[in-house]
Amino acid sequence: MIIEWKFHARQRFWERIACLDIDKTEAELEIKKQLVRFVQPETNTIKTIFEIRGRILTVIKNETKSSIKVVSVWEASLEEVKIWTQKQGNACAAELQH
Repeated sequence: MIIEWKFHARQRFWERIACLDIDKTEAELEIKKQLVRFVQPETNTIKTIFEIRGRILTVIKNETKSSIKVVSVWEASLEEVKIWTQKQGNACAAELQH
């Protein structure tokens, strides 16, 4: 699946790379995994929350079967961090049951 970055998202991401030591390839891998994902019907986009090197980031994207277009990226808000933590806790609990 091809990942394209809109100008604004690419610009914001490069700003964050300098501060957070994050690699674009790592970010694209996490965006594809979509461990925490919410459809936003009002804007016809998908919000994905993911973690890289201890940093939790949020991406807004448009998605088709063949490509992902990253619209925006930012460091997760407190609410988004809570959602990420809850989802990861649930995933760990499910793994322990197996």
